[in-house]
Amino acid sequence: MGLIETFAEKAIASGAYQPLDKVYVANKVRALVGDQDGDAQAGRSIAEQLVDLSIENGKIEDGQTEREILNEQLFDLLTPRRPPLTPASGRNTNVPRKPPLVGSTNFVPKTTTLR
Repeated sequence: MGLIETFAEKAIASGAYQPLDKVYVANKVRALVGDQDGDAQAGRSIAEQLVDLSIENGKIEDGQTEREILNEQLFDLLTPRRPPLTPASGRNTNVPRKPPLVGSTNFVPKTTTLR
């Protein structure tokens, strides 16, 4: 199994994606690192190996900034997403919103006194 497939399975295991999303995740990784895949090596993280593979494929230059940006993009794929706010989540989404205040918010009416 190649690096890209291993990373896709890791993303699914993290809970960020469902098993049916494996092809989608693999395609997202291919877009970042290139189409040429490599074999996983023991002792190094998969993300680190994918960054090196991206340099070999000519997708990024071999610089600290480019490496860090790609590494963050890969880890973003491993981060689970927050579920959307829906009635199924148990939150009341039908609460009407208050209109924004217009004008001065510290208006105090003056009282008039009769003489």
